[in-house]
Amino acid sequence: MTTFYSLHHLIDPALLLLSDSTSLLRRVLSAIGSFVSPTPAEEQAVIALVDRLFAESMNVIKGIALSLDLPTHMPESFYSKLPFRRSNPTNTTNNNLKSLMEDFELLTFYCKSNEFLKAVAPANISLDFVQHAMDKLENVAICLLATYFPVDVLEEAYALGSSCSDRLNLLLCLDVPAVRDITPFPAFRPKKDHLIRFGYCQYQFASFLAYLSIMPGSVETLSLPSLESWLNLWTASQDIRLQLLSAKIAHNIQAHKQLNSTRQESNEDEVEVPSDIRKPIFYLSDGPLPVPRSAQSPSKTNKVLNPPVIYGPDIFKLDKRR
Repeated sequence: MTTFYSLHHLIDPALLLLSDSTSLLRRVLSAIGSFVSPTPAEEQAVIALVDRLFAESMNVIKGIALSLDLPTHMPESFYSKLPFRRSNPTNTTNNNLKSLMEDFELLTFYCKSNEFLKAVAPANISLDFVQHAMDKLENVAICLLATYFPVDVLEEAYALGSSCSDRLNLLLCLDVPAVRDITPFPAFRPKKDHLIRFGYCQYQFASFLAYLSIMPGSVETLSLPSLESWLNLWTASQDIRLQLLSAKIAHNIQAHKQLNSTRQESNEDEVEVPSDIRKPIFYLSDGPLPVPRSAQSPSKTNKVLNPPVIYGPDIFKLDKRR
C-alpha cells in the first residue's frame, strides 16, 4: 500500500494488516476462520476500516459534486432496468454489491461534467479516493471468494503455493464469463448474479478511471502501483469493455508522461511551443490524425513532434473531443 497510510499505523492496527504483504488468498482463508493469523476478527477489523475510509472518500466526492450543483443521488436511469440490478439483496454480500454499484454509478454520472473532472483529478483529491475504492473492491472480492468457493480447495491452493493461488488468478475466478482454464476452481461457480454485479462494479470504476485519465493532473494517481494489478486483471478479463477501458487508461498515462517530457525538453531548449500542441490532440475517428503546424513547416529551432493521442472514455469508439 502507499505511504498515506503510515500516519494511521500509530492509531489503527488494522491498517498494519491492510498495508502488509498478506496475500489475497490468506485474507480469504482468514475471513472463513482457516488461519490463526490474521484471525477472523482481525480480518473483520480490516473490512470495517476499508468500508469507513471508502465512505469518507465518497462523501468528499459528493461534497465536490454538490458544490458544482450536481445531485448527490443517482437520478432514475436505465441502470435500474438491468435484470441483475433489480433483484433484491438477501444477504450481506448482495447488500455490499448493491451499495457499491450505486456509488460507482453515481461516480461515472458525475464524470459527464468537465468541471467535476477538473476538481477531482489532482492527487490531493483523487489519490486517496482511488486507493480506497480499490481496497473496497478487494474486500468485496474476498467476501465472494470466502462465501462461495470451497474451503478445502482454497486451503489446497494455499498449501501448494503455486500460480493458482496468486492474486490475478484468484480474481479471474470472479470473471464473467469465467476464465476456466487458468483459475484454481474451473468446475465451481458461485451465483452468476453475484459475479455480474461484481463485474459491473469493476466496469463502472474502470469507466471513472478512463474519464479521469483524460486529465493531465491525474497521472500521479493513475500511476499507483496498486492500480497496475487491476489494469492487468481487466486486460486478462473476458469482458471486452474492461479490456478496452484498461487499454485506454494505460495508453493515456503514457501519453501524458510523453507530453510532460516534451514540454520539459522544450523549456530547457527555450523553444516556443505552438498553441496547437499545448494540449493533447484527440483522435477524430472520421478523419486523419491532425498535424500541428510544426510538422507542416519544420524549423531548426523547433524539435516538438506530433503530440500523442489522448483517448476518450467511450469504450467502443474514440472520443471526438479536443
